[in-house]
Amino acid sequence: LANVTPPVPSFLTDSLTYAGFLRDRPVYMVNALWDEAVPREATMDFWEASGKPKITWLPTAHASLWLFYPLLSHRINSFFHSTFDRNGTRI
Repeated sequence: LANVTPPVPSFLTDSLTYAGFLRDRPVYMVNALWDEAVPREATMDFWEASGKPKITWLPTAHASLWLFYPLLSHRINSFFHSTFDRNGTRI
């Protein structure tokens, strides 16, 4: 699929177009190892373009990622608490 040319260019809605704006910003990525909607190659391209932020790979597919909600809830809360103060200002 990586070598398929789309019938209509979608750079305005492609997240990779804007990934560079995330460099030097707090970002935490959560990804599924067997994601059928977002291929690993696309994830890695985005990760590199956004400055290689912290990334967690979960042993699941795209639609079953919610099974890890308790773990994700804890990790995302920890990320927010370590990144922002009570007023929402970046630390």
